[in-house]
Amino acid sequence: MVRFCENCVSPLEKDAASCHTCGHGTTLDNSQSVETIATRPSKKRWVLFLVVPAIAIVLILLTAFVITRIGSRVPLDAQEFTYRMEESGFVVHDIRYTLEDPEFFRYALAVDTYFFFMEFGVLHTSADARRLFNAIRSDIEAAGRGAPTSSTSVDMPNFNRFTLTFEGHHHVVSRIESTIVFAVTSSEYRAQLTEVLRMLGY
Repeated sequence: MVRFCENCVSPLEKDAASCHTCGHGTTLDNSQSVETIATRPSKKRWVLFLVVPAIAIVLILLTAFVITRIGSRVPLDAQEFTYRMEESGFVVHDIRYTLEDPEFFRYALAVDTYFFFMEFGVLHTSADARRLFNAIRSDIEAAGRGAPTSSTSVDMPNFNRFTLTFEGHHHVVSRIESTIVFAVTSSEYRAQLTEVLRMLGY
């Protein structure tokens, strides 16, 4: 009975424990079709066929999860914004009727502390908030033009965020649906402001 190597299908010497061609230890007898074995995908190929698509699927799902998490944030209303800020020890002021066009906002609130200034607005529509976001962003970019700057930007269907740091000041404008937050602080207190915005979800 002729035996064949399962790995490379080479004929094996009589009583050989392993293949002299590839060193593989498992053998087949001639009752199995050499042609079938020769055309069978190797174990390495099967691993590639299984692992590569699995990795691709995981990456696609992870990307979709991250995009969904970032792009589907829940906006605060004026009451929740006030509650969270006051619980953190800040004083919230209603500034709607001090604005040039108070009817543009449903609510407009402000927080002025030692280390940052923040305004929170609830507008009538998401389109209004997006237009205001773009206007504030343009103003910030214009103010920093010509100076060394560092910036970040996120743009999702219901969420936008832009930051710009220049000349020792850190500016943030963030929109979720029909709400918007604008804040500014010195570079020294950037970390404190970031923590407050994280607490708010903006």
